Amino acid sequence: MKTIRKIGQFILDLFEIYLPVCVFICLFLTFVYQIFCRYVLRNPVSWSYEIGLLTFVWTTMFGALYAWRDDEHIVFSLVYDSRSEQGKRIFDIVGAAIVLVLMGIIVYPTLTFILKQRRYSSVLKISYKVMYFPFFIMLIGTCIHQIRRLVRAIRGLGALRAAHREEESK
Repeated sequence: MKTIRKIGQFILDLFEIYLPVCVFICLFLTFVYQIFCRYVLRNPVSWSYEIGLLTFVWTTMFGALYAWRDDEHIVFSLVYDSRSEQGKRIFDIVGAAIVLVLMGIIVYPTLTFILKQRRYSSVLKISYKVMYFPFFIMLIGTCIHQIRRLVRAIRGLGALRAAHREEESK
């Protein structure tokens, strides 16, 4: 079981950390090259826009996955923070279930849309399948994070209830 968990964590790290870093480096280098060609050589390159757009989309989608990992996304926690531990767990369960259901609903249509793409970018002829595929990966990764969050919240709620029962029996 630990081996499977390590493999799963490596795959998540690959899509959430290593791939976005490599793609962002590509984005930055393309941007610097574009500026150099345009303002120093006075000869702008047309392909840099497409690479910049592609790498920006990829970095954004995979970066959004990383934000789910440690709940580092923007939240409005005024109501959440005012609840008891049991109330917080219930909020976590409901919130994770809602996100999981909504993301789960759009997984199949998204994959169908991506696979049916027949369009290509104008300069480099990059398939739109390549452009949109990170969104599908983000959906799957978000579902995985929400399942983990849901399981954690259910376990936490069970532990709280068991502790409460133990306290009452004393």
